[in-house]
Amino acid sequence: MGKDITLLLNIIGVGNLFLLSIFQLTSRGKKHSSQRYFLSAIFFILSWITLNTILNHSGYSELFYGFETISNAFMFILASTLYVYVKTLFKEVNLQEWLKHLIPFFCYFFLVVFSLIYSFNIFGYNSQSVLEGMPYQVVWNLYFAIYLFKIFFLVKRGKQKLSFFSRVLIFGVSLSWGVNLLIFLYRHIFNPLPSSVYLNITLFFTGISIIYLYATLKKVPQKRTSFANTKLEIEIDPDTLVKTIIEQKIYENADLNIRVLSDKINMPYYKVSAFIHTAFNQNFNEFINSIRVKEFIKEIRQNSHQSLTIKGLANKVGFKSTSAFYKAFKKETGTTPSKYIDTL
Repeated sequence: MGKDITLLLNIIGVGNLFLLSIFQLTSRGKKHSSQRYFLSAIFFILSWITLNTILNHSGYSELFYGFETISNAFMFILASTLYVYVKTLFKEVNLQEWLKHLIPFFCYFFLVVFSLIYSFNIFGYNSQSVLEGMPYQVVWNLYFAIYLFKIFFLVKRGKQKLSFFSRVLIFGVSLSWGVNLLIFLYRHIFNPLPSSVYLNITLFFTGISIIYLYATLKKVPQKRTSFANTKLEIEIDPDTLVKTIIEQKIYENADLNIRVLSDKINMPYYKVSAFIHTAFNQNFNEFINSIRVKEFIKEIRQNSHQSLTIKGLANKVGFKSTSAFYKAFKKETGTTPSKYIDTL
């Protein structure tokens, strides 16, 4: 229930942020025009990042191939754009000056496009490994920290006092980065945390959007909505569901989604989704990919990898791309397919 409310708040945040981005872009008047353009860009980036988080934790990420990787590229724009926006509060900044700060983004975006186009190629896989590896995380956090330092130094030197919203924006983005860094360190040093915790980080962006939307549109009254708990009638047990998916080889369908599965087992899709979440504590994609990985392991234990490549076996059990397969396999086993095969 808590995750559902968090998800709903993030959805509201996406709508607010996108609306504010359009509002800033279409506002008339030449005064502070550069501020509006950069603020519009910030709102758009935050809406994109929040939408990516929602898709990841609602089970629809695989329906939008490459969306998550492109969203990670936008992370390289956020800090630099925030810095340029703060700079416009003290003096006029042109587009050319902003573009200089986007060189890391263009480099990263090139790797993203390359990995998406050649996802089944060794070069594409290597590009994907770079994008998802530890070096990227270190570089990105250092990059973000440097720009935050530059922002705070700029504010400290500036003679003009920042508006309340500008301070909220800087504080909100800085806090979200700080919390994200702490979670990253905790997951790698101590114990892994559920990925759904990132939904709480993007709530900072939702808060920013609500504060600014309130200040801009001056909508004091807020409509209250009540949520009623609906009783979920479980029509199938966990073991039977998994057995059905395996025996009927439903998992082999690379285009499998929650609605296709619901049709196969004659159960409303919303009940299937709720049941998977309750019984397995996973979203739909995590649940299906977990089954696919287990079936892949069965195949290699039967020496199927001697007649088929790893890529061929991954396709056989329903994975659409190599990157999705490697990501799911490592999440399930903690190692790579090649290293796992070597242990047999």
